[in-house]
Amino acid sequence: DGYSVYTSGYNDNQLGTYKRDLMTGDLTFVEVLNIPGVNFSDITAIEIAPDDQHVYVTSAGNHRVYVLSRDTSVATSSSAYGALSWVQTIEQGEDGVSGMLMPSDVIVSADGRHAYVSAEQSDAVVWFGRDAATGMLVFGGLISDLVSSVDGLNGAIDLALDSSGQYIFVAGSQDHGIAVLTRSADSYCPAAGSGDIAVMDGSIEAGVPVDLSVNGQLIFT
Repeated sequence: DGYSVYTSGYNDNQLGTYKRDLMTGDLTFVEVLNIPGVNFSDITAIEIAPDDQHVYVTSAGNHRVYVLSRDTSVATSSSAYGALSWVQTIEQGEDGVSGMLMPSDVIVSADGRHAYVSAEQSDAVVWFGRDAATGMLVFGGLISDLVSSVDGLNGAIDLALDSSGQYIFVAGSQDHGIAVLTRSADSYCPAAGSGDIAVMDGSIEAGVPVDLSVNGQLIFT
């Protein structure tokens, strides 16, 4: 909604919250988030869900994804608007989660049904079913480099979802390429059988990270 900005310092292990002026773009510092039991070690990505209700944070040092809720119940002029509170911790090796060593990026699909996490050490992309009401994630599966015909995910470091929601682009830092994955999102089932991705044709030689232009062409930055 444009009213909040969340920042991280990789070496500070902290998450900062700022209020944003919609007219000027000026930022006003609100707080450094301090949640008991939550260690924001080596934050690599922060993603605000399309519905603006939840924030997803990847912690490479802890091999975790944190799910946070945004407070949108107060007036937008209040400093409390956009304040974050803990909802869930997703961790490698817990509750069946695998392929998430050193998570490097996280994105939520535009329809809000799924979240995708790249893992630099696992050379993989992990997908989750997402509960739109709570923001909570349920492990769905993963796709790994050099398994079957998959290639281009070595050092998976950055994700981008095209505007149609059909394709996911993954930058493989060690492969010096981009893998193109297809996405299936034809079910509201939160975990099994939906949000799965299958590798397409290989990778292309290019640098990282990657972003998408409006018409879906790739732009290297």
